[in-house]
Order: sequence, then C-alpha cells, then structure tokens
Amino acid sequence: GGLYALTRHPNYLFELVYWLGLYVGGISSFGKNPVAWICSSLGMAGITFIMTNATKKLDKQQEEKYGGQASFDSWKKNVPYPLVPFKK
Repeated sequence: GGLYALTRHPNYLFELVYWLGLYVGGISSFGKNPVAWICSSLGMAGITFIMTNATKKLDKQQEEKYGGQASFDSWKKNVPYPLVPFKK
C-alpha cells in the first residue's frame, strides 16, 4: 500500500523530487549567467543518472534475493514502475 503501490522505490523518487525542487528554486537566481545554468543542469542530470542506475541495481538485487517468492513476484507485477509512476 501507500507509495509502494505507485513505485517500487519511492525513497529514490523523492530524492529526485528533492533535488528537482532545489534546481527549480534556484532558477530565479541564475539570471543570464550561463555557468549557473550549465552547472545546475549538469548536476540535475547527474543525480537523475545516479538515481536511475541505483534503481536498476536495487531491482536486480531484489530479484536475486526475493524472486520466486509469491508475494514479491505479485508486488512486482502489480507495481510495474521502478522509479517514476506511470513511466516504465
């Protein structure tokens, strides 16, 4: 139930939401400074890359450890979204 019914890794999802909030909150201070835009955008892309790969790694570890168990297989089938709900 709860968030685990929408995404298999809500902690990683909200880590991304946190960083996205910081990025969006900082936009007003970037102005026309290209360094601020580039560095912030690279940082956001970097954390997205890290969280996406961490999700894949954790999915693999969970499959190795819990795969074949009826409750895990059912949950994984019913919650097909590893990170972002409604995006496979």
